[in-house]
Amino acid sequence: MTHDDFEGDKVDASTEFCIESSTETSKLLGKGLDIGTANIAAAIQTDDGGVAVSVERNAFLDIKADVYSKNMLTKLKVPYVVHNGNLVVLGQAAFELANIFSRETRRPMCDGLISPSDTDALPMIKLIIQKCLGDPVEPGENCYFSVPAESL
Repeated sequence: MTHDDFEGDKVDASTEFCIESSTETSKLLGKGLDIGTANIAAAIQTDDGGVAVSVERNAFLDIKADVYSKNMLTKLKVPYVVHNGNLVVLGQAAFELANIFSRETRRPMCDGLISPSDTDALPMIKLIIQKCLGDPVEPGENCYFSVPAESL
């Protein structure tokens, strides 16, 4: 797997991929998680020995919670959560909606760390990670993650 496999998404040049070929060890290996300022990537070994990678933008967009907005998101099949009285769209869908409506997405990370100035950063990044990782294959499954370097 190379950085070119992330069609359209930017991946840090220092990202490394380690792929095991044994399907018997897939449950023991757990999942891999890379949390970047722009994207969150999760990887899990598939039953055929390959690797399934899920990439989600590390961004969210809050929208006024009214009947019109709920109906619009539902008709467009855009998933959302309700947080602090607002409708919140996560990940790539947030990025696309922000572009349509000329709005800026909010980013839960700043300079490689969780944004200290955004009180919604921690709950939103938790939801984005859950969306990207999915449910554990089995209880107690390991999740291996990267530690960010100092920002440039």
